Amino acid sequence: MITHRSGVGDEWFWPFLDDLDQDGRVDVLFGDWSGHVWFHKNDSTAKSKQFDVDGFRLKLASGSPIKVGPINKDPTRDFDALQVARAVLTTSDCDRDGQRDLIVVPYQNGCRNKAINPG
Repeated sequence: MITHRSGVGDEWFWPFLDDLDQDGRVDVLFGDWSGHVWFHKNDSTAKSKQFDVDGFRLKLASGSPIKVGPINKDPTRDFDALQVARAVLTTSDCDRDGQRDLIVVPYQNGCRNKAINPG
């Protein structure tokens, strides 16, 4: 089972299915409570279904993890930070280069972020 425990508040999460790595198999993208996005590769074969249940946090081209929500606020002490840190995502080919791009937004208002796949 794929899970990323919040440790605080509810166990809210946002799973999204997409073939982000474009290998012909649908992978699991997971927006977590703290505003990060996780990638869980579909390693299935014709004989067995299997996903990388540990996954890894997706990063920007700069090497920093993708993160939405308030910066430098503690969601355990700040209600606004608690409510908007949760990552919601989708994919599209925003720049029409044939690569899947990731669009990530906080659950409630806040700034919009997108990660364009540099190819």
